[in-house]
Amino acid sequence: MNWLIKGAHVVSPADDLNRKLDLLVINGRIAEIGTEIDHPDARLVEAGGLLLLPGLIDLHTHLCEPGAEERENIESGSLAAARGGYTTILMMPDTDPPLDTAPAVAQALNYGAKKGHVRILVSGALSIGLRGEAMPEFAALAEAGAQAFVQPDGSIGDAALFRRMLQYVKGMVPLIGVQPHDASLVVDGLMHEGVASTLYGLRGIPTVAEETALVRDLLLAADTNCPVHFYRISTADSVRFVARAKAAGIPVSCDVSPYHLVLTDEALANFDTTCKLQPPLRSADHVDVLVSGLAEGIIDCVSTDHTPWTDEEKDVEFAQAPWGATALETTLPLLYTKLVSVGRLSLTRLVEALSTRPAELLGLRDGAGTLRLGSPADFTLVDPETERVVSASDLISKSKNTPLLGQRLHGWPVATFVGGRLVWEDVR
Repeated sequence: MNWLIKGAHVVSPADDLNRKLDLLVINGRIAEIGTEIDHPDARLVEAGGLLLLPGLIDLHTHLCEPGAEERENIESGSLAAARGGYTTILMMPDTDPPLDTAPAVAQALNYGAKKGHVRILVSGALSIGLRGEAMPEFAALAEAGAQAFVQPDGSIGDAALFRRMLQYVKGMVPLIGVQPHDASLVVDGLMHEGVASTLYGLRGIPTVAEETALVRDLLLAADTNCPVHFYRISTADSVRFVARAKAAGIPVSCDVSPYHLVLTDEALANFDTTCKLQPPLRSADHVDVLVSGLAEGIIDCVSTDHTPWTDEEKDVEFAQAPWGATALETTLPLLYTKLVSVGRLSLTRLVEALSTRPAELLGLRDGAGTLRLGSPADFTLVDPETERVVSASDLISKSKNTPLLGQRLHGWPVATFVGGRLVWEDVR
């Protein structure tokens, strides 16, 4: 179907667009952007008062298929992504079995193509079984279609092994991703080590558990000249270390989760297990530096780390609960409400962090993260004014483990298009 979107406020940093425009879609591609466009064979969408953004792209989505479809599957997770304005997501390799072989990667891509409502890219495991002990057959994973090699929930503990990995995979795929995390410094930690952990009587996780791993891997990236992407940095010093590394020309990038930009460790006062995240929510001084780092471009992008769990898995004592929360449906309205609307982050920078920069890091071609003429029509329409309360019954994801239940947010996507197909529409 052809589409004519009339009168939306178009925001696309890559195209230097930030004004009211029309957009014409012909045969699934962007045919024209301008004013007073008309086309007799296009379905008209009056979009006055709405924002039109290039489709959002997530670097860190857990889809749980195969192995834990009761939490999430490709169909439900990708529909949740569409509802959140995402048109492309990178599937993490921590399925059961993990995506550490060529057949597993090929099968995930096949499932994604058949069942996905959005574009699903697949990451291969950076280590066999994600145990951090041995290298998989990287060339075979890349040939099967892996877009990245990822250790999503921790570092490779053996520095010599990680150095060999970087030497071997350099140039093989666009993204090599790790979460900086020294397990030996975590022990039985449950939350950020600080005043709040003392008050709540929970064992703390020190910031150096992240920072020592980060600095080691920054040095290895410099030594091998292999680009490394750091998932979910969460401390003020991590931001400073990345800034210095970039200034020195070390090929590194990083992201932050939406929750670490708006919540602090005080959110755990009631021992809410939906706030049990890895890395842990930090104190307000760290959050302020993370927001500044994102605004300044030191932090490249925001990744959801969408981590579904069933109610039964999360509704346990805090110490026994698993780490993680869902985020695909709420990241855009959360950050629009808490950062953009109050002037802490520009809308242009938010779009860069949610779309333009992730597309660059994934090495995507054909106009991904842009509204370039001739590129696939991947975009989302957003209502910046209408407020909605986050409720479990309203969420599409199979899992409802979000710390945002009951919060009133605005800036919700109302329609998402992938290759010119309407894959999500808010009909309320």
